Amino acid sequence: MLGLLDKGGLQSIRAFDERFRGSQSLFNWIQDLEDELWNAGLEDRQFLTARIAVCEEGLRRFPAEDDLMTENRRRALGEAYFELGETSKAEVCEEQGRKGEATELRKEAKRRVSATRVTKQKIGRNEPCPCGSEKKFKKCCGA
Repeated sequence: MLGLLDKGGLQSIRAFDERFRGSQSLFNWIQDLEDELWNAGLEDRQFLTARIAVCEEGLRRFPAEDDLMTENRRRALGEAYFELGETSKAEVCEEQGRKGEATELRKEAKRRVSATRVTKQKIGRNEPCPCGSEKKFKKCCGA
């Protein structure tokens, strides 16, 4: 996608959408990508790093785009930084964007961090396996 922008000399999402008319705008595609990177990043942190790269590239390439696009990209960037525990970088996003929303993201991130610190109860080797097989843990999932 970025190659098309570069080869076509397009400097904005609006210019891309005018040149390549379709049922969705480039903004929607980018936002869908950011959302999918977020969902995948909850399982594998490397996707949050990729989301940060996408957001930073979008902010760098399209600094004068529509306010909603810019704010959504900043929100996604801050959200990813908070989830990765990089609160100082996320706070920079807060200073540049909507402070109320960023404050809520910070509270949510802190809540998630404290919620993820819950420790699982250790399963004894001779206890029934939690998978429901009715076998002992040591002969099933603990093998």
